[in-house]
Amino acid sequence: MKVGIRTPNLKKSIKARTTGKMKRAVNKSINPLYGQKGMGYVNNPKKAVYNKVYDKTTIDAVPRAFNNADEGKDTKNKIVREAQSVDKDEFVTDTENNIKTEGIIFLLLSIVFYILFIAFTVFIINAMMKYPLARKTPMNYITMAVLLGLAIIFKKIYRGYNNK
Repeated sequence: MKVGIRTPNLKKSIKARTTGKMKRAVNKSINPLYGQKGMGYVNNPKKAVYNKVYDKTTIDAVPRAFNNADEGKDTKNKIVREAQSVDKDEFVTDTENNIKTEGIIFLLLSIVFYILFIAFTVFIINAMMKYPLARKTPMNYITMAVLLGLAIIFKKIYRGYNNK
């Protein structure tokens, strides 16, 4: 059993997002119990238990701001149950504080990567002026692109937290 970060699989991710409503509607018309909560345990208990343990022992490699599939019924039900068990004002404040804290962390990471990008770019431009061979090295350009890409990704994640 795997424990830790799940290995991202682009093919499975695309497959999960493109399996449409029509296919589910057809299955629901054929089997009225299709899609009902707890039917996994009835159909294949071994697989259902494995999936439950796997889900509890691993975390997603894709950050929450990019993964919209996690915002399903279970998450909403969990929030409702927690809001009923805790004082409503206290729950909302706690959630807002967590979101702000996580957002600030991503903002700081974004700023750090922008600064690294600028510093590395200045360093590489100076090296290219001194050594013509440095212009032909693709690693310099790749490193600059990665630093800029990470800065942009963290900025988008921050905006995702800031919009909530």
